[in-house]
Amino acid sequence: VLVVDLMFSDVNGLEVCRRVRQAAPETDVVIVTAFDDMQIRKVASQAGAAAFVAKHSAPGTLDDLIQRIFADRQRAAVG
Repeated sequence: VLVVDLMFSDVNGLEVCRRVRQAAPETDVVIVTAFDDMQIRKVASQAGAAAFVAKHSAPGTLDDLIQRIFADRQRAAVG
């Protein structure tokens, strides 16, 4: 699981997501950002993000989300 911020100085998190999904499709990418709107969520999903988390809810939500991703992976491996 890769957790990436939406905004970087050189490249944005959406582009990082696209590159990671192309190079390592088994990697789940979670985008974290202060900009929580539906358009950004849609673009993040189109870029291949497994999830999108607003920074104001990130600490507990991010932990829960990562645990869910790993649980989903375990279920997929067994079933």
